[in-house]
Amino acid sequence: MNLLKHPEYKKYLADRELVDAVRAALVAWMDGNEAAGDGLKTAVSHLTTLFQKYNQVMWQAYPFCRMCLGGCCVVGASEVTPIDVAALTVLGHDLPVLPEQTHHDERACVYLGEQGCTWPADWRPLKCMTFFSLGSGDWQLESADEDYGRLTQALQAIFEKYLPTILGEDHAIDVRTLVDPIQFAPMLSRALADVYLPEGMGGENGYFGGAQYRRLPTTDADPISSALMFIAEVIEQIVENPNKDDDTLLADLEQFEWILTGQPSKLKGMLGVLNGRYATTSSNSIHAQFSQHIQFMLHHRF
Repeated sequence: MNLLKHPEYKKYLADRELVDAVRAALVAWMDGNEAAGDGLKTAVSHLTTLFQKYNQVMWQAYPFCRMCLGGCCVVGASEVTPIDVAALTVLGHDLPVLPEQTHHDERACVYLGEQGCTWPADWRPLKCMTFFSLGSGDWQLESADEDYGRLTQALQAIFEKYLPTILGEDHAIDVRTLVDPIQFAPMLSRALADVYLPEGMGGENGYFGGAQYRRLPTTDADPISSALMFIAEVIEQIVENPNKDDDTLLADLEQFEWILTGQPSKLKGMLGVLNGRYATTSSNSIHAQFSQHIQFMLHHRF
């Protein structure tokens, strides 16, 4: 596929613009704040150690990543944040320069190369580094699943050991939320930005340094990104206003999220089960939207 035709090409351009803008502001800030700059460098060093330990758990004790080799590297999966730019800057790296041609199809992440991720080995996007799953085996994701529980606890232990030193007590986050890594990643990114970046640089909606950086749309028709955004919004609503009647919906949203990012071997069968559960519940607006996303993926995407 030609890079210009990749559904995330606009995202790639936006990421490059973000890197250039944040790096320029960050370097100027560090030049005038030596102590703060040293603190950022120390934090990045601790974070690289943390994620080395994190990856060892997934690759050695729970070798699902080793067996999967990029199944989660799909369109809509990666996200470049100011913290990622700060880490690249401190480590002396730049955003990958992508080739004009790729052998991957339109479902693959724009940063997935022939030998795997094209980002530097010591720093991938924070969202990607925190993500985990049990691979693409013949099973369905459930929070009560024994293997999933053991893996989650092992990874939480890594954060419990290293994160307090990095964030301190005032900006501590609940590592138990790692049970949903896609929700955990932005929490961690915001906490790190609050501690180590200039005020406003790591803020919401691309605000930093007193100016707004406006991201370009990733694509005019990116159904996976759209579905993942829907999942995140509904989960946030459920967390803010918990209701025991939402337990099944929450579990199904988490399963749908994993289907989109992990693409298991029995994908269509799993989507079919979800479709049967929500296709006849159009009286509930959230259920109706959920059904639309499921049916699109079932009939058009996979």
